[in-house]
Amino acid sequence: MAALAELKPLTAALLAATVLADAGEPALAQERGSAYRAGLNIARQRNYANADCFASIFVRHARPHQDGRPGHWVATAGRAYQGELWSQCGIGR
Repeated sequence: MAALAELKPLTAALLAATVLADAGEPALAQERGSAYRAGLNIARQRNYANADCFASIFVRHARPHQDGRPGHWVATAGRAYQGELWSQCGIGR
């Protein structure tokens, strides 16, 4: 019985690690939810037809702005970012 009691915390830790490892990108999207909201706001301001698509691309490329304000995100308009926007969302900037 003592051995079983010792295994339970270890089993829980392994299970938690497995769940986090399997979560992958969706976990990142939840963690950076404010970047997604910022992407939606940008898409709406620019009248993009597919705001959700833009926001999903934006969140992958967004970084917190240097000014450190909460919810202030920036995505550098590099070739990969622009290519994804065009190929997945049909958005050309």
